[in-house]
Amino acid sequence: MIRCRELVELVTAYLDGVLPAQERERVDLHLAGCDGCTAYLAQIRATIAVLGRAGES
Repeated sequence: MIRCRELVELVTAYLDGVLPAQERERVDLHLAGCDGCTAYLAQIRATIAVLGRAGES
């Protein structure tokens, strides 16, 4: 299991799909049990979506 702080450090690689399978599994397991990190990940995804739309203008 990983800690929240470690997840924060891995979130970009996680979203980019470049984490090794074992590391990605550890992140997925953490997210399954941590509402705070799940919310953080949703915020990062929303930010990326908004920035992507802003770049299209």
